[in-house]
Amino acid sequence: MMKRNVRILGIALIGVAALLLPLQSQAACGSPVFFAAYSEITGTTNGPGLRSNFWMIGPAINGGNPAVGPGSDNGPVTDAVWIGAYPGTGMTQTIFGSWDTVTPLRYDGCPDALGVGAPMAYSLSDLDGTGNMVYAVGCTGRTLVGAFFEFDFTVGGPGCTVGCAPIALVPAPKATITGTTRSAGNANITVGSPDFSLGFYGDGTPGCAMGNVITHYEIFKQEIPRDAAAPVNRDASAGWVSVGTQNIGTSFNFSTACGANCDVYVAVMPKYDPDGAGAVAAFDTGEASTSTVRRVGPSSTKVQAGPILANPPRPRIANPKKAAE
Repeated sequence: MMKRNVRILGIALIGVAALLLPLQSQAACGSPVFFAAYSEITGTTNGPGLRSNFWMIGPAINGGNPAVGPGSDNGPVTDAVWIGAYPGTGMTQTIFGSWDTVTPLRYDGCPDALGVGAPMAYSLSDLDGTGNMVYAVGCTGRTLVGAFFEFDFTVGGPGCTVGCAPIALVPAPKATITGTTRSAGNANITVGSPDFSLGFYGDGTPGCAMGNVITHYEIFKQEIPRDAAAPVNRDASAGWVSVGTQNIGTSFNFSTACGANCDVYVAVMPKYDPDGAGAVAAFDTGEASTSTVRRVGPSSTKVQAGPILANPPRPRIANPKKAAE
């Protein structure tokens, strides 16, 4: 009974928050469709560094879309509304929200037409104390239609309210360079496929298999003057240039374009599938609701490019004593 009272209080808080939202989205559900995780989210303070999204994975009409309006996702709603304290538990960072009728059009779309097992996902990214990206991605299938929480992201088992295993934001993988060759003064760089499994949370629903959610990775380069300091900013807009997107499990090759001697660094980010059909994914480590820029993982080791390598082979010096003999 106490748990139900806590849930009812949570619903009331969601309703209050909804009244403050602008009416920017396309559709609302005919009846509330709630989602939640009772687990504490760790690795973030839910401050200005947090970037987040949630969306349905499915056909175009029900899948997520980063643009405000189409798709079934958080639309214009920021994480300040659906990430916060879960009433009565002492947990300050939890997932708690809904598609509902409290304020029509507050989210984009509605998953109500989708049956049991329909997958819903969320993404979180932030910075740790050293300035590197941390992330988490979760997916759960819809439970029995009409259940209190129809999408339950709880880590630790259904109905868990206190002492659950946390949803931990973990360090993003460092870009791995698996090969380089030189051509016309520049470098041809091969980047290995990253492993994002450490930050993935799924409930075993077939549609929530990691390969259905994290389908691609995007590759970025930064070319800087020879021997300059390695880049430390994780925002993709801070000197990083996208060179392409690749399927998870497949390596990627690109060429540098240095006009003079330079050092090249590589970084990657996960891409999330909004339609379940394997198309290039739309959601990533940015925040669609506020158009906040995307965030990349740690820089790779450097690759030298340009006409002259920094450490050419040493010339062989003849022994003058031996030459005189």
